[in-house]
Amino acid sequence: MFEFLFYIFLGMMIGIGILVWQMEARLKEMKSNDFLDKAIDLYKEYTIPLNCEKEGDIYYCYNDRDNTFACQGRSLEEITENFRLRFPDHGSYIKRECAEKYWPETLKKQSKKKINDITEA
Repeated sequence: MFEFLFYIFLGMMIGIGILVWQMEARLKEMKSNDFLDKAIDLYKEYTIPLNCEKEGDIYYCYNDRDNTFACQGRSLEEITENFRLRFPDHGSYIKRECAEKYWPETLKKQSKKKINDITEA
């Protein structure tokens, strides 16, 4: 009789152990999701998407979120330099439709470089 009770007790303890182990795994997963969410929020906060317009030979770039002026330049390199001077603690990217419109050759070179980097890895 005591053997039977011992095995029931042992089974319950193993079941509780498995339950605790599963709960810890889910808690770790939730914490990692929180970390990813925070990382994405930081990326969004410190990265400015740019829309560009060209008037004459000057490109004017605007923050795509609120349409405020961000920087200007005569070339992609000058835009990058002026953006970094104005927003030293932020990153940026030019929206794809603007890049395709004003700098298609640069976009093609970058796409080929990415493909080469992937195939060489």
